[in-house]
Amino acid sequence: MQNQQHTPQATVVLKDGLTPLATWSHDFDQRPTIGEILTLPAAVQARLEGYSPEAAVTRIELRTSPKPDRIELEADCRTPKEKRPVVVLNSDRIRDSLHESAEAHLRKTLRFPLVSWEHSPHPDPVVRFHDPVTNHKTCPPEVRAGLIELLYPEMEIGAPV
Repeated sequence: MQNQQHTPQATVVLKDGLTPLATWSHDFDQRPTIGEILTLPAAVQARLEGYSPEAAVTRIELRTSPKPDRIELEADCRTPKEKRPVVVLNSDRIRDSLHESAEAHLRKTLRFPLVSWEHSPHPDPVVRFHDPVTNHKTCPPEVRAGLIELLYPEMEIGAPV
């Protein structure tokens, strides 16, 4: 009997920097290696306009438990990093359970933002913002309003007093 190396199903996470863009399960015939370029599934490609249909493997977590291995890929955005808005969010003001929702809001309101998190005593959910295309250094009102609505859903932003 020939010993074939078959890798069980793995969880694949496509990221843009630290932000997960898509997650899916995949059954690999052979485990990929760091740096290997993989073609994204058609369903993922269809949802990610502006990104390359291929991505590089950046991290592999092998699991000994019944949980599947985790494979991370780095998305290749067609917009150069120097032309993408940079948003630093305040991890002291936005609780961990809302990080994914906050990043999703940014992706809906800004074009291909580069998002990072920082601890800050500043009361605002946005620590820093810079759009190199428009050279704006203040966060657009619709972005800030959406984050505040996420943090305080009971408030009605813009409602008459």
